Amino acid sequence: MQGYLWSRPPSDNEIFIYMGDGNKVTVEAIGTFRLQLKTGFYLDLFETFVVPSSRQNLISISSLDKFGFSCSFGNNKFSLYQNSNIIGSGSLIDNLYILDVISSNKEIFHIDSRGTKCKINENSATL
Repeated sequence: MQGYLWSRPPSDNEIFIYMGDGNKVTVEAIGTFRLQLKTGFYLDLFETFVVPSSRQNLISISSLDKFGFSCSFGNNKFSLYQNSNIIGSGSLIDNLYILDVISSNKEIFHIDSRGTKCKINENSATL
């Protein structure tokens, strides 16, 4: 199953976040979100912010690093690793790295949106 494993309402100091352009947007919920990568690996994203007004799906590289993942970049591609094993990959598109994920439905993922805009694609998440 893909999507939220659990969520909670934001606390008073989590109700708003600021986008890269300085706009303040409302956080609807915070939770753990599961993405199924094209490799078949399930990537659980902890403390994911649901921001309905966001048009993009962003994943923080520093958050992945914090939870033990690593990335390598080169030739307009990247690989995502856990314990030196490749678990996912993606490509550079429109100056953003797009993570290859499997989407079993048409829901749009809103993932900790604090940065640059990108095109919506329900089969990808942006790093």
